[in-house]
Amino acid sequence: LFKLVAESTTDEGAAEEGAIKYEVEIAMLEIYMDEVYDLLEPRKKDRQQLKVFRHKGEVLIYDPKDRKNMDKIWRAAKTYDEAEAFRRLGDANRSVRATGMNPSSSRGHTVFQIRFTKRNFVGGTWVEEFRSKLSLVDLAGSERAGDTGLSGVGLQEGIAINTSLSCLGQVMVSLCKGERVNYRDKLTQVLSESLDGNAVTIMIAAISPADINYNDTISTLRFADNAKKMPVKPKKQIDPTAQLIAELRAENERLTKLLEGKGVDTSAEVKAA
Repeated sequence: LFKLVAESTTDEGAAEEGAIKYEVEIAMLEIYMDEVYDLLEPRKKDRQQLKVFRHKGEVLIYDPKDRKNMDKIWRAAKTYDEAEAFRRLGDANRSVRATGMNPSSSRGHTVFQIRFTKRNFVGGTWVEEFRSKLSLVDLAGSERAGDTGLSGVGLQEGIAINTSLSCLGQVMVSLCKGERVNYRDKLTQVLSESLDGNAVTIMIAAISPADINYNDTISTLRFADNAKKMPVKPKKQIDPTAQLIAELRAENERLTKLLEGKGVDTSAEVKAA
């Protein structure tokens, strides 16, 4: 991927009209106790909670102390090694706890996102043509208090995990039925771009053949089956400015061909434009 981006991107110093460049950015989030945290920030005792905001179908996640910077969670990555370094940093900052079932159990859901942006050089400036996201989501598994043996904060974490998974399941059922969807918790809000039909969603379910896990296996398979049934109609959402530029270019080309068809030399006019 990064090799293709490097090969397709024009050096900014040598950019000419119509040049193209691609940008890759990384974000890594944790949904813990129904709050969103930036895993690429240094781990502190009192972590900054992030706000989630939907605008025209796009999910924006921002620091309430820096409302004007909607891109604060994104870090530029020019190589695979840089992207992998971000992943390792975020992985080290995740909330984990030993339980009766797992010595390093995730206590929240992890979302690793890659954002691709394509820009065109038009009129002496770089204009965004389109932007897309790839979200890799590690959902924490549902828990039973009797199996984990946790109490206090650990028990509350398990309740929060189960509640968020239940909300996600209800959203998928509503989508399958074509009903109005209520993204009411942080997990479904963060994932709404991947769930609202304008994205291709793939789920990998971790199940067990052991009879003691029969009920968990059945519920997980039902969960995955609903994910498979969700309606998917992805479409490109073009930035209004980029769309206007594309329309003007098409109109310019149409008028140029019309003039050339009447024997008018348009080469000078096209160069001047």
